[in-house]
Amino acid sequence: MKRRKFFLASGSALLGSTGLYSTIQNPSVAVDFTLETTDQVDPSNVQDVLIGFSKFNLYPKYIENSELATITIKVDIDGGKTEQAESKLSLTDRGKITKSDLGSAVPIRVSDVGTSNAFIYGSVEIQIDHPNITDDYRQRFVIGSSDVQLFESDLIGWWPLSEYSGSALDYSSNENDSSVNQAEQGFAGKGGLQAYRFDGSEEVEIPNISAYDINSFTVSSWVKIKSKTDAGIISNYGTNSNDQHYGIRYGSNSGDYVPSVYYDDGESTGYDFTILYGNTDIGDGEWHHVAGTWDGENGEVSIYVDGVRENNSTDDYQGSLNPSADLLIGNDAAGSHSYFNGLICDCRLYESALDDGEITEIYNQGSSDTVKPPAVSEGGAVYWPLNEDPSTNSEANDEWSDKNGTFYGDIQNASNCIRGSAVRFTASEDQAIRADQNVGISNEATMSIWIDVRGKGDTSYNRYITYDDSTATNGAGDNEMTIFWDADGAQWGCSVETQGSGVRCLIPENVPKSDWIHASAVWNGDELILYQNGQERVRKQKSGTFDDTNCKLTVGNRSDIATDHVDAYIDGARLYDKALSKSQIRRIYLYGTRGSNLQSEIEKIR
Repeated sequence: MKRRKFFLASGSALLGSTGLYSTIQNPSVAVDFTLETTDQVDPSNVQDVLIGFSKFNLYPKYIENSELATITIKVDIDGGKTEQAESKLSLTDRGKITKSDLGSAVPIRVSDVGTSNAFIYGSVEIQIDHPNITDDYRQRFVIGSSDVQLFESDLIGWWPLSEYSGSALDYSSNENDSSVNQAEQGFAGKGGLQAYRFDGSEEVEIPNISAYDINSFTVSSWVKIKSKTDAGIISNYGTNSNDQHYGIRYGSNSGDYVPSVYYDDGESTGYDFTILYGNTDIGDGEWHHVAGTWDGENGEVSIYVDGVRENNSTDDYQGSLNPSADLLIGNDAAGSHSYFNGLICDCRLYESALDDGEITEIYNQGSSDTVKPPAVSEGGAVYWPLNEDPSTNSEANDEWSDKNGTFYGDIQNASNCIRGSAVRFTASEDQAIRADQNVGISNEATMSIWIDVRGKGDTSYNRYITYDDSTATNGAGDNEMTIFWDADGAQWGCSVETQGSGVRCLIPENVPKSDWIHASAVWNGDELILYQNGQERVRKQKSGTFDDTNCKLTVGNRSDIATDHVDAYIDGARLYDKALSKSQIRRIYLYGTRGSNLQSEIEKIR
């Protein structure tokens, strides 16, 4: 019997970025991961696996009498079977659990892995049980690396901007939470994160940063710019011209819209900035990683774009910076008009100048594409990448089987996409993509789709992906599954109907518009679950048996193509005859937000 020892590959290209964080409203947290072996996995020989937490920190917050807490660690391997391990730990209030607390490894028995690849996908679930924790008790935990992912010792604040509502939370141990001044939440971000959208008049304001004496700094963020105007990305801008300032921004320089890093030591009367520009025009509507550093020991300033240092210089100021104002995301200074227009996520502030390798590591966490989405071996039935041009192709190619989708109406090919290209629906009454064969669903199913909604369709009910009985009256039958937006009801979600009885999982607000989101519906025979951007939003009870004898898969409409049209860009439509797990849904989302060629990256690793 062969025995292998695996480690969570924190910070490497093999870990889906859910490993960076998770936000919850109950005392548990789930983290996706990828396990790497030194050679190919032989399923017949893999029985006992040690999951080693070599780069693992868990930060419990607001736990009183924490010595009473019990930590339960459960590993769920996609396609495999596991047992759970339990360990009683003594926690210090607002402290952290490190590798030494957990031991060198937590033994998890894994069997029937069912793969011959060098990658195993799954999730780690950490359950905290404590007498003071009740069902409505809000908890927050962070799973991350102390030495690779977040460089924790120098981290002042980390704001992934992953919330759907409320404050922008700081996922460092410093709890520099912030208010959200009208920025829209819940859009797809970069590298598996979510993002806030700023429309040129909003900002996130982070107090208490003035308590830090900054002897060196690193400011970094992922940005997707939608308007070429001078604007702040992350700025700590003093309250007057003689104050100190620092941050990163973008603006025009010699005709290009490039990022820059700046600071003002405040020693001269009036504004006296040291500013260093990058070389890459980042105003192209694509995601870019921007980082700026200043080393207070030697005065070196550097600007990075997409993990590469583009410029550096040395200034004669060596000291500290301590602006009197709050830190802003999406603006230069409070009350100014240098507002950001676009998407921002993964904002970080360090009180040190990270080196080239560390900046590259942060960039790789958001861009390295080694997470393979579930396919045929994991229940994949239909996959339409939607890369075809409908003006020259009559069908959307099914990469998993022979269920190609016929293009109906004047659907357009679009460069605004997640991968390759997408299709554009304009609420025309005859637009749809439909396959005329059923899949064979009975007791479980999953559908997922990328949507960039631009407006209301021709009716209140807008169906983005539907699997329904084509023989039923008006396309609404006894067996139906769909992801939709009820525009008049200001709610969106998913529904499943079996044998004349149905249930809907609804988010009581309009679907986010004018930027991409990922939506998934999972029905396991007992429950229907709605996911947005890889995170569970709503869960409802629904049992029954699905008879799909006369069902057809349709994108942008229902199967009779009579009404329920949409006004949206659509990409990556998938249908499974299995109920996918949380980590499998996360893999689809991670694949969509990494944005590089998956196969070439896998070949490099192998």
